[in-house]
Amino acid sequence: MSLKTKTLYLVSLAAFMRSFAQVIYVPSLVTMRGELGTTTAMIGLTLSAYGLCLAFAQIAYGPIVDRFDSKRILIIGLGLFALGSLGGWFTRGIGLLLVARSLQALGIAAAAAVGIALITDVFPSAERGRAMGVFSMFNSAGAASGPVIGGVLAVWLSWRADFLTLALVAFGLLLFTVWQ
Repeated sequence: MSLKTKTLYLVSLAAFMRSFAQVIYVPSLVTMRGELGTTTAMIGLTLSAYGLCLAFAQIAYGPIVDRFDSKRILIIGLGLFALGSLGGWFTRGIGLLLVARSLQALGIAAAAAVGIALITDVFPSAERGRAMGVFSMFNSAGAASGPVIGGVLAVWLSWRADFLTLALVAFGLLLFTVWQ
């Protein structure tokens, strides 16, 4: 497999995780509310915190990617995302869950900026449209599959398994990024 193809699928998997993580625990919102002893509004705020941190962090990553090594930025971002995911797994209260979700978003936001920058750098203009299509498709597939996979994990294990799964996949992507 060529370096271009490996790069495309690495950043596309990171884009998948960006949208997947946003919605993976949606089927568990009621259970989480009870276990964490909080309100529906506060559980809903965890979704909003992720979305807001993701949006603003992507703006910040743009100039950072222009100045520094993309691989290093992706490694740091995936590391933050993995730590946030572990925080979600270990949480016993809504406050830590809000912090964990914010950390997840701040980390995985690197996937968008790095992904677009690497696709632009690695693929010639004649191939860039196809590469961006793959990248975008993975992002959409994450949003579509998150609630399904999250629901299955929650039914068979618990909502915490959603966060453990995110952490394990993030560590896998992190190792692959370091190795490549």
